[in-house]
Order: sequence, then C-alpha cells, then structure tokens
Amino acid sequence: MKFFLRFYECEHHGDLNAYLDDVRACGGDVLQSHLLEEDEEGRAQVEVTDFPAFKVAFQKTETADFCDSLDWLEVPDA
Repeated sequence: MKFFLRFYECEHHGDLNAYLDDVRACGGDVLQSHLLEEDEEGRAQVEVTDFPAFKVAFQKTETADFCDSLDWLEVPDA
C-alpha cells in the first residue's frame, strides 16, 4: 500500500530525516521525500506491506505528533 505523509514543524533536512527514520523503523519504505523549507513542511511517499502493523507502531512515535493522522487512510481488504 502506498500513501503520502505530511510532516509539520519540519524546518530543515535534519528534522525530515528524523521523521523518515521513524517511518522506516515502523516498517515503511520511503519511496520519495522532499522538504518545503518556507512552509516548514516535509512530505514523503511511503509504501508498507502491513498497514495495520505500521499504523500501530507509527502512532507510538513522537513523529506521529508532527504528522497527518493515519485515520483517514483506508486499508484495502481489511
């Protein structure tokens, strides 16, 4: 399953890299990412094989507090 995440309070690449490290640690594969410095926002396209497990793990990270909620994503065949 592929989806996009938007990260807030992302002022520089160090912030974005920390957020992406959490995504990877939770089982996400970051396909692409970019930083919008003027907006202090980062964006990433992510792919996961087990979305429910990813969501549970990701919501336990501090990064989840600076990211879009995952509640709007629908899991196919769930």
